Amino acid sequence: MLLDMLILLDAFFYWAIYVVACLFLGVRLVSLLGLKEIAITQVSAAGYLGLSFAMGLLALGSVFEVIAALGLFSKGLVGGLILVGMLSGVPIALRAIPLMKEKMITLSSQWSDQPSAIQIIIAVTVLLILILACITLSPPSWDAMAYYLAQPKLIAATGRFTLLPAYEDFSQIGLAGEMHFAVFYLFSSEFAAKMVVWAAMLSSVALLWAIGSLAGLGRLGQWVLIALLLTSTVFTNIAWDGKSDLFATAWGLGAVYAVLLVEKFPNRTSFSLSGLLAGGAMAGKLSFILTLIPLLGILFIWRVWLCAPRTTSSLAFAAPLIRKILIASGWAIIAILPLIIKNAAVYDQPFAPIYLFGSENSGLLNQGWFTPENTRWILMTYPLALVFGQYPMQYGNLSALWLALLPLLFFAPRPVSFIRSPLFVLSVVSVLTILLWAILRPAAFAPRYFIIPLLTILPAVAYSAEVFIRTTQLRLLKAIVLLAIAFSVFSASVRFAPAMERSISYLRQTAHKSWGNPIWAMTEYVAREGRPGERIFLMMYYRSMLRNDLLQCVLTQQESVTIREANSSHDIWEKMHMAGSNYLILDKRTHASAFSTDLNIADTPEWLTVEKKAYPGDKFVLYILKPSEAAPEPKSKCIEGQNGVWTSITE
Repeated sequence: MLLDMLILLDAFFYWAIYVVACLFLGVRLVSLLGLKEIAITQVSAAGYLGLSFAMGLLALGSVFEVIAALGLFSKGLVGGLILVGMLSGVPIALRAIPLMKEKMITLSSQWSDQPSAIQIIIAVTVLLILILACITLSPPSWDAMAYYLAQPKLIAATGRFTLLPAYEDFSQIGLAGEMHFAVFYLFSSEFAAKMVVWAAMLSSVALLWAIGSLAGLGRLGQWVLIALLLTSTVFTNIAWDGKSDLFATAWGLGAVYAVLLVEKFPNRTSFSLSGLLAGGAMAGKLSFILTLIPLLGILFIWRVWLCAPRTTSSLAFAAPLIRKILIASGWAIIAILPLIIKNAAVYDQPFAPIYLFGSENSGLLNQGWFTPENTRWILMTYPLALVFGQYPMQYGNLSALWLALLPLLFFAPRPVSFIRSPLFVLSVVSVLTILLWAILRPAAFAPRYFIIPLLTILPAVAYSAEVFIRTTQLRLLKAIVLLAIAFSVFSASVRFAPAMERSISYLRQTAHKSWGNPIWAMTEYVAREGRPGERIFLMMYYRSMLRNDLLQCVLTQQESVTIREANSSHDIWEKMHMAGSNYLILDKRTHASAFSTDLNIADTPEWLTVEKKAYPGDKFVLYILKPSEAAPEPKSKCIEGQNGVWTSITE
């Protein structure tokens, strides 16, 4: 128990320092771009804090991506940058504290004015947010174990951008979000790394809250909006699992919020903030390119048009519009530069993965997983597929509460002017953007790939629910709506209860190296029985649980291909030995047909024996090679260099 608490305290200590550093650096940066702390009272405290934190995350993540590509990712430099970021925002933070205090007093008074039913909805929603914080301690998801935690762990272990074996091409994506994980692997643990996603989740919550305010929602509507958000598994599934999608989500929502501020800040402030955050979002999640550009572009033109004098001619309107688009585009390019620098330094391909010089594109931007028949079915069942779909790779749904409250749109009052209504324009543009994704990428049905327009369609339903609850004389229907909202949030909380128990178990058992999952069991066996720098032939996707030296010494993709293409078990075992690997970890669920022949532990060279250890259900198998003294010397081995860096060499 003491060890558990020490691990938690260590994780929380570094997490708190880093969160404060991101926030303080963010308030300094948004202030430099023209958004002063007075915005807390003039516009929105949630929007100011959410935007500032998102900006701090983007700035630090981007800088760390560059220094890792340059081989300078060390505790001294990283810690120094975090300290400088924190100190830079202290004066502004001190001025903002009284404003925040005033805002909190206002919020607390509004709480007491709410009916009991609404207070229950607010309380359950806050409880769900806290539950999501607790379950960040649970085991990471499969994707996180495969790459999103493993690559940052490798960067932290080597102090440079070392490519993860078998994912060499995939690392062409932007990694500003994953670099936050690398920071915590450098100073603390996986637990702290996963906790920072919860902070990014809060930033997204705050920004959507602020977007709702600018769209005309009152306090009740904003709480309904957050209830819709937190009951959408497309959002909550990536809030605790160790993936990095929520960093880009926060940046994308920040870009939308900044565009909506154009009327309040018609100078360069809104355009600069929006461009910078949009560039970061698209670099951090390349799939956002297809939806964020049209979404922001239309909103951008619309807001500039609203701010223009009514007597302005089309030609006179075009000139300032083009100038402002160039401003936003320039800041977007600045945010994308770290990705360009990283890919130029690591791959000698600055425009990867969109364009590769002298070779074929990697295909990362052209994903599709379904047959034409299944794709047509998915398209025909929009929007039901978004809410109820359980397709492979989908990984989350839009809230069923959204669908249940959708008919309340008919009770919403007609705006005085549709074209001047932020709520109407935001909703229409969001729907059009979702349809654009469905047209351009129909076979890539993963709502997290176009999550920004999915989230920006929520305010319209939240507003309609608020108006209905406030104005209807039908008490029974009003009670049903309130009960549906409360029940939906409560059900989401109950659904996460087993994950909380799993979090406690994972914390205790990983602390004592006894987590019962077969993946951990196999890697712990290798760590216990193998020598330092042991080379592992890894025929499974998951690797974040490997010790630092083992992670660096995994057989490369080219070595793996050479072994897998062998025509007999005899040759497979021999090539494994010559590659310096005495351990093969095989996940039969995903790699059963990886070899060109069936593995036979009896068909070995005369100087080698192979032992097989099967784990529950025979889905995971560990093969252990035991060479005799007569065995030839392996041609490859992994040797330790300076600062704990291991390098595989071939003689």
